[in-house]
Amino acid sequence: MKTYHEIPYAYLGRPPASLWEVRAAVREQVARGKKHIDENSIFQGIAEMREIEAKAAISTKSARRNEERRRTAEKTKPQAKREQAVSREENSGHKRPTVPAVVTPDEDEIIEAFDDIDVR
Repeated sequence: MKTYHEIPYAYLGRPPASLWEVRAAVREQVARGKKHIDENSIFQGIAEMREIEAKAAISTKSARRNEERRRTAEKTKPQAKREQAVSREENSGHKRPTVPAVVTPDEDEIIEAFDDIDVR
């Protein structure tokens, strides 16, 4: 049978922390070469991790928003230019020249390159 023991913090004013946060904070401090790791340093590390996470969430969100703004602006630019050109044409009284349809030659009209040159 498993027995569970509740172990309170030494200072109850600390925010709740998950086990993975505590382990990550301890790992980070060991990686920094800290010899003495106590409750204060663990919770200071947790606070730093949470601050980094909050900044990353904000910057990521703003980066996504900026990217969306750029894409939207790029999509609307060509359309706005076309609309301006059309309105200028309508106001100027000039009509855009029409492009003739593509004409395909008949088989007997096809001209081969250099077919009339004698090569000796």
